[in-house]
Amino acid sequence: MIRDLIKELSSIECVGSPFISLYFNLSINSRGRKNYKHFIKKKSSEIEESLKGDKRAYESFKNDLEKIERYLDFEIGSETLGVAIFACHEEGIFKTLQIPAPFNNQMTVSSFPQLSQLASKMKQGETVAVVVGDTNSVRIFFMVFGKEVEQEFLEREDVDEVRMKRFSSRVSEAGGKGFTYGGYSKKVDAYEESLIKAFVKDVSEHLDRWRRDKRYKHLILMGNENFIILLDKALHQKVKQMLIGSRRIEPFSSDLLILESAEEIYHSFLERSRKEIQKILVEENLSDGLAVVGVEPTIVALTKGQVDALVLSSDLNRQSIRCSKCAFITAAGEPKTCPLCGSGVVRSDLKEAMISSASRMNGDIWVVEATDELKRYGGVGALLRFR
Repeated sequence: MIRDLIKELSSIECVGSPFISLYFNLSINSRGRKNYKHFIKKKSSEIEESLKGDKRAYESFKNDLEKIERYLDFEIGSETLGVAIFACHEEGIFKTLQIPAPFNNQMTVSSFPQLSQLASKMKQGETVAVVVGDTNSVRIFFMVFGKEVEQEFLEREDVDEVRMKRFSSRVSEAGGKGFTYGGYSKKVDAYEESLIKAFVKDVSEHLDRWRRDKRYKHLILMGNENFIILLDKALHQKVKQMLIGSRRIEPFSSDLLILESAEEIYHSFLERSRKEIQKILVEENLSDGLAVVGVEPTIVALTKGQVDALVLSSDLNRQSIRCSKCAFITAAGEPKTCPLCGSGVVRSDLKEAMISSASRMNGDIWVVEATDELKRYGGVGALLRFR
């Protein structure tokens, strides 16, 4: 969802007309109000004043503003807490995103979409499959931002029905002679065990198919202990690599309790992952492995298309020059034209330029609270695909 939007927006070349990037927090304030309209009015007045000398840019901005206001008046969902809007009337661009998590209020007009707030929510917005159940049935919740977006239900064949059908059939065949229920009961119990194994395998096959269909990015197992153990053993290797945690819970717990528990597991996973990737980054760099740290080495890696995962401190605040057409970025000097392709250049926030560049090469993006180690290198680095 967010990853795809970032990739789409990062492919937009520098535009001559005003490109609006809007982020809103739709949470209720202490007075029980949503204050985003006051924010829009104030910021739009400032922007209009700055554009009055350019009639075409001014008209483009006014057209976008009218469309944005209509969207906010009529299109916002009941559970939406954060809205992002990207618009450029002259280029025919109007992209929106609603999520159940707040953004910080931001309204900017520039030559490129501003993507850092989107990137900061990207990991939270990845889909998590939460499998909850026992050896009789399972519910699979597909969760984004702690909210259910889809649900599947799987159930195995009822062994009691199997038992009664086969018992009645056997009694009928034997005419009531030479038949003992006790001996047959053992066979039915063995058959029940085979049904359980078949059911667990079926759940595993569904999870693998949904993985191939890219319906989820991470997996959590919940339910009774026996079910978790059996399913964990039955998972395909690639599915198992997506497993981020498990928890024993009553299989028929409420949806709310399940989602809250899953969100807690996922939040802990993200916190661990953000620290772990910074540790790997620094260690790989020190051993001359597949990593670089620091602003200039990371810019070089982005320019060469080497970046597999970009890691940025959330408080990185530095300006840069970027090419209006290609991947060139520099944080040193002020070239008049791009030294790589000869196109024009524009000023840009460094974090924005790096995010856009990494996304264009399908790189992963981590916006983190930098550890002391990463801060020593300027709060930025990258894991590499190749040297």
